[in-house]
Amino acid sequence: MSFHEQTCFATRLMHQTMEPEKENDNYSLLTKCVILLVVLAYVIPLFLLGENSYIRLHDTLEGEWVWLQILDNSHMAFNFHANAIVPQLMKGLPRNVYPTGLSVNMILVHCFGVFKAYIFSSLIIRIIGFSGMTLLLRTYFVKEHENRFIVWLCALAFSVLSVYTPFGILVLGQPLLLWAFLNLHNRTRLLTSYLIIALFPFYASIVWLAIPFTALLGLVGLYFFYHSAPGKHYVAGMMLLLGMFVVANFPMLSAMFVKTGFVSHRLAYNLYMFEKPDIGQSLGESLLMLVYTHYHIATFITSIAFMAIMLTIKKNDTLMMSIFIAIVLICLFQGFYCYPEYWFGARIALMKSFRFNRFSVLLPFLWLLGFALALAKMRRSAVLKPLVLPFLLLQILQALAGNDELIHNYRALTGHQKFPGFQNYVANQQFNEIKKYIGKPVDSFYVASLGISPSVAQFNGFYTLDGLMSVYDLHYKETFRNVFAGEITKSNDIAGYYDGWGNRCYIFSSELGIKHEAFNCYKFTPQHIDNFAFNAKAFSSMGGRFLISAVEIRNHDAQGLHLEKVFSDDQSWWTIYLYSVKTNS
Repeated sequence: MSFHEQTCFATRLMHQTMEPEKENDNYSLLTKCVILLVVLAYVIPLFLLGENSYIRLHDTLEGEWVWLQILDNSHMAFNFHANAIVPQLMKGLPRNVYPTGLSVNMILVHCFGVFKAYIFSSLIIRIIGFSGMTLLLRTYFVKEHENRFIVWLCALAFSVLSVYTPFGILVLGQPLLLWAFLNLHNRTRLLTSYLIIALFPFYASIVWLAIPFTALLGLVGLYFFYHSAPGKHYVAGMMLLLGMFVVANFPMLSAMFVKTGFVSHRLAYNLYMFEKPDIGQSLGESLLMLVYTHYHIATFITSIAFMAIMLTIKKNDTLMMSIFIAIVLICLFQGFYCYPEYWFGARIALMKSFRFNRFSVLLPFLWLLGFALALAKMRRSAVLKPLVLPFLLLQILQALAGNDELIHNYRALTGHQKFPGFQNYVANQQFNEIKKYIGKPVDSFYVASLGISPSVAQFNGFYTLDGLMSVYDLHYKETFRNVFAGEITKSNDIAGYYDGWGNRCYIFSSELGIKHEAFNCYKFTPQHIDNFAFNAKAFSSMGGRFLISAVEIRNHDAQGLHLEKVFSDDQSWWTIYLYSVKTNS
């Protein structure tokens, strides 16, 4: 070979070597820019809106998050006595029906208050989600350096999912937890891994995660056992995880073994009061779960991940096939769980009071893991390689578009606010005026709400007869029913919602219904009730003194109620009609 030929060959070789490096550098720069833009897009509205930022209402401000404030205000967060009572809701509820005090969220609320705690927790959860998915993919599933941008952008898409902050790292912490267990199996990073496993239960829901993730770990363990022994560290990690879940949730779990005379309302669940399971509905729910997962878990549109997996899945690809089969089985189980629940619920009390169809909690993680594996395979295909980056960017955009808190914050910034921000919702100034008008200590009387979630009164320190609780006394539910029994007779919807379920122990009106709007009657769309059936005597006998209503009750006088005053406030989203029970009722 001549000197000229040797020079040309060396030049071509150098170009071939440098082109992938240049391509990787470009991907790396683009990835960093995308991550920076997404982080800024997420945090800027929070800084600009402050306490007017939107926090999800459903099951969050109206439930899980207000419980933490109630525990903190009552100094009962760390009271683990079996007979401890928290007095603010429903004439006093056992401490052990509330969330554990041994949680990161509880500590954040205690240190920073409910709003800042929520924002801090949301950010911490997302940092853990990004870090955990990055570590898991980079260490065990997508190891190639040239695919590092896939790892980072998949982790980003995962971390911005619209998860429920009160549930902590329930969803976004799963990659980190699996990373720890795989480390134990491989006998590496033992101290770090044991520490992650030990701390995890203090920032995740035992009700949602313990059974599904233990099942997942069991299946992974069986796979290891089939190919090679899973090792003592892996087994020890599983025992440690379950043990720490018990420690973190000891007050709740101990109630199962202490006889107190308390009978949970969940034992009276009758979810099929007016309709039986239907195969068409079950198939529809399974399909919806496959396409959209579950709003309690994460609003995750699966179309992009589904296309990537379908383009690359092969029968001989055990891992990819296992992930996809697991997704399909979980969706089918979720859709058809109503059948065993309907058949056996009446015979098996535990099946009625505890729902075992929580495996959907694994879906976002499984989808993103399958998506990352599919993209890594696509990069090895000359035909599919150009689709990798567009798929990643589309998945990130879909995740952002499904984040309701982010979308509603941008709506507020652009003057198209659809739901109240935190201060609009809790209306501190307006409720302080109500307290001043009443002129009595809030612990000396009880109130209830109509057309507005009881959580608003609870955030403002009022003692309420009503509330959203996942567990409370069945006798109390039956007694409270008498207050609005006349409305139940008018509506099968209310009968099914309250008698058949009843976690929302609210006063309902047949004219308002049972949908979200029924207890979020904002002042911008004034409403009224013409014929409200209210038992003032039953209300008064329970200690009820005032009814806080977001709607006008036009027949209030005939129902033993007196309109005290109408309260309005510029920042609040409510017009409050304060009714008192007539003394002769």
